Amino acid sequence: MRTGPITKQEITKAINKIKSRKTPGPDKIPTEAMKASTSVLTSCLTSSNRSGTQKKFLYSGRHDIL
Repeated sequence: MRTGPITKQEITKAINKIKSRKTPGPDKIPTEAMKASTSVLTSCLTSSNRSGTQKKFLYSGRHDIL
């Protein structure tokens, strides 16, 4: 298990692994929209993750699931 915040590179890699033309999940965000806005999403998600772990809202350790 690795610890520390999730990096932009890890989020980008995870988004790129998502298959195109799939039905949106519970978040209702189409895959094409996520892939088209990868740079915005990575910034928002890494910032949110750092903030959440610093304030102890999120678990600071993580498993390699990306």
